[in-house]
Amino acid sequence: MSTKKWLLWLGFLLATLGEAKAQEFRFPEVLVLKGRLIKKPWTKSTQSYCAQGSEYYVLQMADGQEHILEITPLGLDLSPWEGRRIKIEAMIVNNIIHYDRNETGPALEQRPNLPPGQTEFVCEVLRVMSILSKQP
Repeated sequence: MSTKKWLLWLGFLLATLGEAKAQEFRFPEVLVLKGRLIKKPWTKSTQSYCAQGSEYYVLQMADGQEHILEITPLGLDLSPWEGRRIKIEAMIVNNIIHYDRNETGPALEQRPNLPPGQTEFVCEVLRVMSILSKQP
């Protein structure tokens, strides 16, 4: 493993450890996944809310299941692979999005409806560590 790749992996590991509670710690598993890269526009959906952005990418698996991709830490430009089949290394991360039910304004309209008393939204994303496919 190259030094650069090792440092990237270490950075992702530290970011993931910071999100985990001490009593729930599990060493994150690095997955190698294949699927079609699809760019999605913002919609009023839980998937869009989980992505936390106006546009986002998903990896569509052979069975049609879609996984939201988190690419921000690396600043990856995925546009060359849009619509193509790719192979990535990633870790599963649970995003916990907290919000105040008393808040008003445009941000409120983007939130999914949650049961009374619930103040956080939890969703699963794939934190992309590297793209193993050659650039088209």
